Amino acid sequence: MLEQDPLAQNVDRLIRRWADPLEDSRADALTERFLAGIQRAEGRGNRTRWEGRIAVAASLLVFAGILVVVQSASPSRETAMPAARQEEKASREHVVQPGDSVWKIAQQYYGDGRHWRLITVTNPTIDVAGLEVGQRLVIPPFQEPPVVRVATADELVNAIAPDTSIALAPGIYNLSKIKPKEMEYVAWEDTQITLRAISNLTIFGSPENPATILVDEPHHWVLNFVRSEGVTLANLVLGHVPSQDGCDVAVIRFEDCTDVRLDGCDLFGCGWEGLTLDRVTRFRFENGRIRECTGGIFSAQHSTELYFVKSTFENNKCWRRGFRLDSCRDVTLEHSTISRNSGDGALFDTDAKITVRNSTIKDNTLGSLADMKAVQFDSVTLSNNVFSEK
Repeated sequence: MLEQDPLAQNVDRLIRRWADPLEDSRADALTERFLAGIQRAEGRGNRTRWEGRIAVAASLLVFAGILVVVQSASPSRETAMPAARQEEKASREHVVQPGDSVWKIAQQYYGDGRHWRLITVTNPTIDVAGLEVGQRLVIPPFQEPPVVRVATADELVNAIAPDTSIALAPGIYNLSKIKPKEMEYVAWEDTQITLRAISNLTIFGSPENPATILVDEPHHWVLNFVRSEGVTLANLVLGHVPSQDGCDVAVIRFEDCTDVRLDGCDLFGCGWEGLTLDRVTRFRFENGRIRECTGGIFSAQHSTELYFVKSTFENNKCWRRGFRLDSCRDVTLEHSTISRNSGDGALFDTDAKITVRNSTIKDNTLGSLADMKAVQFDSVTLSNNVFSEK
């Protein structure tokens, strides 16, 4: 092959572009054939070198037209995509198996159980709590929720809606500055904002420069979710504007909610505690921090499947308790650090089993560690703690 000839290189490049998706061996053969034609044309006495090349170029144009016909008869890139990719763009059918739930089915088809409402909306007659084995469900194609970009507190509240992702530009969003108004998913009690009956809502900031959400009133939650599902908060800093009156509520509260996730969130005082959960199922707190709260760290009641991982809980005042759990089950804290908390209460005050594993508890000055019958420690490092109650 004329490897150093620019025309030869261009012929090979053009053939490979035109021949795609023909296999490489056919492209190589076509290249060799046309280069051989160039050599023959240049060797004929009745043609100049460039006349021969013009003839070959004309042949290439004819060849290009033939390839257009070949490609039009070949499978397109869209139709030749793997079957799994094609299925994403069309509805499918699922036959309910023993042990199935809408969460499990959504996990199977979408990779995330929190998208289960896509299935229930498409199959409105099903009993979510009691799927029947053998029942046939239509699985709709997955659709990413729209992303709304905001830069002010008013824009943030106005964007609250189901099946929506809200991207916050870096900055401070003071929700106490918003004037109350009639909204479908946001309610005001005095100036307290409550997000209610909302599903599949994501509010997120930048990992490099998280947005900060504040309220002025120390007796109001920064965010309060009621009867909601599929809520995700990510890369946010949340807390109360410091007040001499102190604070008697949590930074964030969830009541009657399912499938909640906080990822990369920093919750700070003066909040009475970082989180309050009441009748919450499937809650995950990951890569987060709760700090400088004035009454405790976290409390939950009548809640299940609570998971805390890769997080830090530090410099909180634990009056009566740090982590308080009433009538909860399936609670796990792992790969986390609990440090420099102080007060007269127990670090863990619980009537339910909680598992703490692969974590560090250090430099705390508290009344006690925990009721050892309720808390199971697994590979936990305890260092430099002072507990007044033996």
